[in-house]
Amino acid sequence: MVAALIDKKSFFYTISLIKEGQMEKEKAIKEFKRYEEMRMEIYDLFEKKIPKKPDGTYDFEAAKPLEAKEMFDLFFKLDYQARKIRGIAINALGVKPE
Repeated sequence: MVAALIDKKSFFYTISLIKEGQMEKEKAIKEFKRYEEMRMEIYDLFEKKIPKKPDGTYDFEAAKPLEAKEMFDLFFKLDYQARKIRGIAINALGVKPE
């Protein structure tokens, strides 16, 4: 999870190169880590509810039903976090949101 934040191909690394010093790195790193945590919560739910085939792909035919509220709550948190990161990116790039 943290490796994705350090990888030179990551979104955060790209933004930091564009506007070095114009945003609070600590805040951005915190938000990206939280995003990754939320993303992993969704994948953990998938792992619990959807078995995998021998080739490693999900076996949707054998899947347990997903609770709509549980899925929505996880997605909503992830979406909210993505919107926070979008704000950081917009500020770092100096563009006006559309």
